[in-house]
Amino acid sequence: MTPNRTTYLRIRPWLLAWVLITLGCSIFHYFVWNPPLAEGSAIRYPRETTLKLINNAIQFLILPAWILIWKFMGRFQDLPTTLLANALGWGTWLLVIYRAVRRWKDPPQPRAMSARPSPAASTATTRTLATNPARRRFLARAGMLTFAGAAAPASAVSTMVLPWQTRLARYRVPIQGLPLAFDGLRIVQISDTHLGPRIPRTHISRAIELAVDLKPDLVALTGDYIHMGTWYITPAVELISRLIDSKAIRCGVVAVLGNHDHYGDPDRITAELTRIGVRVLDNSRTFITAGDNRLLDEPPASDALCIAGVGDLLEGTVDIDAALRNVPESIPRILLAHHPDSIEMLAGRDQAIPRIDLQLSGHTHGGQVAIPGYGPPIVPSQYGRRFAHGLVRSSACPMIVSAGIGMSIMPIRIGVPPEIAEITLAAQ
Repeated sequence: MTPNRTTYLRIRPWLLAWVLITLGCSIFHYFVWNPPLAEGSAIRYPRETTLKLINNAIQFLILPAWILIWKFMGRFQDLPTTLLANALGWGTWLLVIYRAVRRWKDPPQPRAMSARPSPAASTATTRTLATNPARRRFLARAGMLTFAGAAAPASAVSTMVLPWQTRLARYRVPIQGLPLAFDGLRIVQISDTHLGPRIPRTHISRAIELAVDLKPDLVALTGDYIHMGTWYITPAVELISRLIDSKAIRCGVVAVLGNHDHYGDPDRITAELTRIGVRVLDNSRTFITAGDNRLLDEPPASDALCIAGVGDLLEGTVDIDAALRNVPESIPRILLAHHPDSIEMLAGRDQAIPRIDLQLSGHTHGGQVAIPGYGPPIVPSQYGRRFAHGLVRSSACPMIVSAGIGMSIMPIRIGVPPEIAEITLAAQ
């Protein structure tokens, strides 16, 4: 048998495995990312959570291939792109494993010694040649086992455990001139639920139940209720409606839209949220009066708190003047803006920045991955880690950036758990 024939017989099982794994993972991924698992699927597919978690773990293993495709092609949800990503990703994995196995079975042979080595060189070369094959075989085995052994647990923990351990983040924010009637007022912020192919309903439902159990005065929703498309709008709004139906929130629910809501149908999302009783603040504002549970359209004569909202910085329009229209300077203002950079754009205007006492934002997800001692290496903000997460300071006011509930580009969380925030206002 010729060497080429022998090589082909060695590689053929690996090629077959590559084709089968690529097809299987691609079909599974396409199934999870498309309408069959969207509206009404809670009845048709009761294992929605399990399927999404498994797919997240599988696709995390080929994440570099997805990043390359996103960088050069700008898309990731259609079947041809899915096939290409899985072909590249699993082809790389199988090539690495194949080379490790071949080194294990057929370690490199020692080179022949030179014709006239010196006595000292001869002794050193003989010792090296005697030990090199065993050493290389050991390193090949150890490298393969370590690589494979670390990848599987890392994928499982970062996609199937850590992203679903929602925590409660608590903040106390002093506000200058806050009427005593609002001292201790509690706002629960929920952001970036991203209901869609990566995030199951059960995860969002637990976060909403946690918010209801807190019995806050107000719930602020800061965008990205769906991941993309229109398939998940109805189930996303149904989940949010539990906040209204609970009757546990004294003043109601206010909201702004995020960039991913614009990737679906922002008008439909706005209409659906308004229908269930959510006050959507698209470059507009509402008021809470002392001792009253209602949200008012116009500033009252008595002590009040203004809750304003602006459109999304990336896909909408940020109009701070419209959002704060006719708001007396004496009234404290809390601004909802999905993107944390929204307030910074005001610093470059010719006009003075209007009074804003606190901004609530999301969008960054805290970077989703934080390296100990360094923080998140990637943050979707022009200001990097400064606006990654938590209570920070912008040019105009304090700002709370939520790590959010869901995930976006990468189906992982490491060191940045999902969260809802409870903000207590304090008179100063």
